[in-house]
This record gives sequence, structure tokens and C-alpha cells, in this order.
Amino acid sequence: MSSFITKLCCVGVVLAVGAGTELSLYGRYVALGAPAASGQGTPGLSAGLGPASGCTAAPEAGTTTVPPALGLSTAGTDGVLSIKNDLRTLVVVVLGDTGLTSLSRAIAVGGNSKVSVRMVPGSFGFGVMVGERWCNLGRGFLGGAKYAISGGIPVKTGVVTQAMIRPGADAGDVKVTYRTFPDPGRAAQTIDLVRSGNGFVKIGTVNGMSAALFIDPKTPVSVISSSFARDAGIECSAAIPDDAGDLPAGACLGLAAAISLGPFTVHDVPVAIMPGPSRYILGANVLRHFRVESDFMTMHIAQPMTAELELQAGALARTQAWPQPAGVERRAHGAVAMANLLLASRSHLASAMAGVGLVTLIIAVALLRRRAGTTRPASAHPVSNRSGEFYEQKQFRRPRS
Repeated sequence: MSSFITKLCCVGVVLAVGAGTELSLYGRYVALGAPAASGQGTPGLSAGLGPASGCTAAPEAGTTTVPPALGLSTAGTDGVLSIKNDLRTLVVVVLGDTGLTSLSRAIAVGGNSKVSVRMVPGSFGFGVMVGERWCNLGRGFLGGAKYAISGGIPVKTGVVTQAMIRPGADAGDVKVTYRTFPDPGRAAQTIDLVRSGNGFVKIGTVNGMSAALFIDPKTPVSVISSSFARDAGIECSAAIPDDAGDLPAGACLGLAAAISLGPFTVHDVPVAIMPGPSRYILGANVLRHFRVESDFMTMHIAQPMTAELELQAGALARTQAWPQPAGVERRAHGAVAMANLLLASRSHLASAMAGVGLVTLIIAVALLRRRAGTTRPASAHPVSNRSGEFYEQKQFRRPRS
């Protein structure tokens, strides 16, 4: 009997613990956001990669598609990859790891045209799909060919890397090469900042005087204090314009001969002079001269690409969804819906397991109490002796004479 009760207790504990773990995991899955079968968003490169997937219309020339699952950030995209297609027909370029086992971007380049994309600096695998009849990213062109640059292609800060796709020596062959167009004037001219307290701060100079500048692209005019303006030789020259933001009464407008931040310098900058102590703010009237990209924790400031480099790079490709094989979206919807249904079923099963485990434990406890009650003699009474130990004292009836 005792062995049976022990096993019953173990079963109850196992069921309860397992059910609790399952419910906890399901709750976390729901809290983090279960995928919906809505099909919204840009289709990823993984859609339609299998050879069994159907073919689609060719992507529009001058466009690029990026899988949203990668979570690619635009911060720090100083590298520019330009693709020059000297063939008469559309080509599709794919980028990914150096072995092209994992794709991260695809670009459609029209015949005898050039297009570019901004990218985070690094080394990328570079593949080219050529042909006459497009199918999908998994198969490329029906009856076409695929080429790759051995070892990948580099993308560097302040440099245009241009890949050239040309006809080969033999009919139907394709030659893929690349070269770089550095801009010496932009070498190392970038600033990367990490959030400090309530924003981004960088030591700079105003008229040659050092100041900790709070960088805020949302403030229309840069701000300094009246005492700092006096020391820097900046005088009030005009009233604050209406579009200068919410500034206190008594503020005026002055002109700084030069404001420098790292390798960057802007001349003849209007500044708002505050009547009392103030935080020094580097506003939009300075930052508009540069390319500023930021998220909550980081900020990246870079000098815009020169006109010469922009001409060399060509127009930027538009990021948009490419056509998907028929049925892929429906299959994706069904797969997501089935996954959610299975997870919900597991949660219901876990709830049932928890109930069974609880009932099993209650039955085991009841059996233990019942067993304890039946094993004690009815006429026995525990009595303590002088040493503190307990023994049983039995009562005897005196026989009648």
C-alpha cells in the first residue's frame, strides 16, 4: 500500500511540474508576440527558394528587397555598393555570407544601367543570376546561369565599391569584376556616439572655445548661454525668429563664426543666446549639413557623399516587395495558423495535466491520512516518561470477582 501511495505522489508531482513549465513557456510565447497569419510586411528571400516553388513575374529593375526577419539597421550604412550592368537584359544580384548559403539582399539591375545600395561596411558574398525568363530567387532564370565573385566583395566606409557585369569572351558567358572609388576628402570623417543620460553629447568648439554639445536634430537653432557667448565674442544681432522653437523670453540671435564637431566644421552659424545658464545644443541648422542616423542607444554622423561619388554610384535602388510565387503566401498563412493552433492545444493539454496532477496529489494525501488513522491502536495513549521519550501505556480492565 505504501509503495502505491508513493508512486501516486510522484505521478502527481511530475504532472504538476510539467504542466506548470508548459504553461509558463506558452505564456512567454504569447507575451513576446505570437506570429499572426496576416501576411503583412515585405516578403523575405526565403519565400519561394525551393525548387518546387512556382515562378513569378520578374522584379522591377532598380529595386532591392531585404528580408525583414534580419532586422537590418540603417545606422552606420556608410558603405555604397554600385552595380553596373553592361548586358542587354535584366540581371539579379544576390548578397549574403561569403559562401552565399544565407542570402540577405537581392537587387534587380536593368540592362545597360547602373544602381546602388547603401550597406553596413563588411565583406559580402556576391552572386549574379542571368537569363531570359525569370522564375524566382531559388531557381533564378529558367535555362539561365549563376555566377559568383570568389571570396566575396568588400564594402567600406566612404568608398563606392562598383561591381561590373559584362559579356564574357565566349558567347553566353558573363564576366564579373569590381573596383573601388575612394574619396580622400571623406577618409575617417565619421562620428559614432553612444547615449549618455538623456541624449548624445560630444565635445566640440564654438568660435574656438571648447563646449560639451548636446546633439539634438529636433532643435531648429543651436543654443549657447549668454556668458559663453560673451567669452566667445558672439553678440546679439537679431530677435529670435518664430520658427526657432520654444525659447524663453530675453533670448536673442547671434552669429558664430565657426562650430566644430570632431572632423566637421560649419561656418557662419546662427545661434540662440539664452539669458541665463543653459545647456549647449547643437541643433538642426548645423546637423543638416551632415547625414545623421540614430536609434535609441547610438548615433552616427557622417559627411554626405560628394557629387562626384554620387555620380559614380548611380541612383539608389528602391526597397520594395518582389512578386511571390502563387500559393506561397497561402501556405505561409496556413503554416502559421497551424503552429498557433498546436501551441494553443498544448496549453489546454497542460491545463488538463495540471488538474490531473492536483487531483492525484489530493487522493495520495487522503490515502496517507487514512492509512495513518488505521494503524494506531484504539486503546493506546502516548505518555511521556521522565527522559522525554514516548511510549504507549495500555489500559487493562480488572476482572470481576
